[in-house]
Amino acid sequence: MKTEQKQWVHAVVASYGLNIHEWHPLPSYYKKAAVFRVATNRGTFALKPFAGRKERLAQVSARLQRLDKCGFHHVPRWITTPKGERWVSHNGQLYYLSEWIDGAELGNTPLHYEELGEVLAKLHRVSADTAAASGSSLRKINRFLQQHRVFAQSLPVLRKNKGEIGKWYRQHGERCKSLANQAWRSFGDARVKQLLSKEKPALIHGDVTRPNVILNESGLYLLDWEFVSEGSTYYEVAKTLANVTHFHTANMRAFLRGYEKHRPLTPEERLLIGAFFRLPREAWYVAQAIRQGKKPAMFEIMKRSWPGRIAAIAWLDRWASLDS
Repeated sequence: MKTEQKQWVHAVVASYGLNIHEWHPLPSYYKKAAVFRVATNRGTFALKPFAGRKERLAQVSARLQRLDKCGFHHVPRWITTPKGERWVSHNGQLYYLSEWIDGAELGNTPLHYEELGEVLAKLHRVSADTAAASGSSLRKINRFLQQHRVFAQSLPVLRKNKGEIGKWYRQHGERCKSLANQAWRSFGDARVKQLLSKEKPALIHGDVTRPNVILNESGLYLLDWEFVSEGSTYYEVAKTLANVTHFHTANMRAFLRGYEKHRPLTPEERLLIGAFFRLPREAWYVAQAIRQGKKPAMFEIMKRSWPGRIAAIAWLDRWASLDS
């Protein structure tokens, strides 16, 4: 496997007119070799296999070029081949090469979260290249409503599960339903419904997690843009809060403070973000894994973080009601 990897890594990098000095595969949450750090005669780069079709990669590339033209520079620069191509194909697999960003991951310093909030707000201010109405948040809400209904129907069976999983759902299953029902009431608020009807299309990163945030003396960079799309900025804010802050209110406060420096939020926007945040998505995903006969890998994380999540929901409710 190592020999085979060496052959295609050298072949792909040679397509960019570069000579490799050394290279190392690096893992992600999901893959043993998600990206390759390659040192060459012209510097160090990140080589990434793309898991998708050429049309999708072309769309990602076009959106990143749009961000660059709009002055958003918190993205690793893609390298082009001598022919000006932004990606290459080798043995049926697509690859792209970008600059390697050295730096540190998010710490537990509120200033880091404030900077992340600023960067995400700058991204969300870049509109998608279309004048059509978005509807992104409404589509998310409808999808989550279906997940909630399936979860509610399966809850009696989950409670009968032996061991820690069944015990957890017996203790917290009704709370999960209550949290979702409170979110549906917020989504149905007249002000929120009007906001949703006028939502403008905007670009989102799609996967803001701690490993995808790097800080150095040049600023903050977001990595792994393969999920960049037109989407719900409100859901991305809520999801980012859940993904990166460890549910620490100081980090959440700093992130939102940074975000509102560049994109101030109205009372109904705050209410919408709070509603997305309170949805018990982790409980739904664990339940789905059980229904599918899979190992619910997220369960232990959910169990440990649940008290902090409940406290964070209460804090965000107070934040959302400040200007209501």
